[in-house]
Amino acid sequence: MERLPLVTVAPSSGLLDTLTEVASAQAHYRHDRHIPERLCRIVRPLVSREADDAEAAFDLCGLCWWGLGDPDSHHYGNGHACGVTQPVERHSAMRLLKILALVLTATALIPSAAHLFELAGKIDLEREHYFTVQSIYAGWSMFGIPIFAAILANLALTVAYWRVSDRRALLSGLAAILIAGSLAIFFLWVFPGNKQTANWTSQPDNWELLRRNWEYGHATNALIVFAAFVLTCVASVGSDRRKEGRQVADGR
Repeated sequence: MERLPLVTVAPSSGLLDTLTEVASAQAHYRHDRHIPERLCRIVRPLVSREADDAEAAFDLCGLCWWGLGDPDSHHYGNGHACGVTQPVERHSAMRLLKILALVLTATALIPSAAHLFELAGKIDLEREHYFTVQSIYAGWSMFGIPIFAAILANLALTVAYWRVSDRRALLSGLAAILIAGSLAIFFLWVFPGNKQTANWTSQPDNWELLRRNWEYGHATNALIVFAAFVLTCVASVGSDRRKEGRQVADGR
């Protein structure tokens, strides 16, 4: 069996050099069914030292896993030999979970952000005008669905990150807590106003107090959910190089 001189990568070589060697090996040794095993033995130690995060590591090992071997052979794409089949599959699921958490958290921000930007123009309206404006929010209770879903998505992200990155798990967990906190503020400050005014169709004597609590409650929630969205973003795009590199090096 011919050896693989093109894939002799020095420990200090970067990922770009490694990818170049991988491409050369693919071009010259495409029908050698043992190429994926050899490449991954070289790539995995480099991944643990050089990759910025686990995603780059999975992408790099995924090149060995997917792009080499004989496409007409059952050995094609033999990722089990280098232990990257499961990480690549987990990487795809993790990416979908990140997108879901980001989309749901952004959607949860929409109603409170809208109320925040409307506050300056509404807070001093006369009674009749204010109650007329409030009637446009009929049906906005449906936003409760993405809010609860955003909490669950961030909790799922926390569980998924638990063994991979303590920092990311903490950030997504805090995002879930903040969104849950916004619900607490809603039921303490906002919901009483909706209830006492029959969703702003009747005008009690203390309507100004209810308006103030309603408007500033939503404004507070906008800031809280925005902070949660930032945390979800950082958790989704950040990295914990040391721990993630160790997980990849161990093949987990």
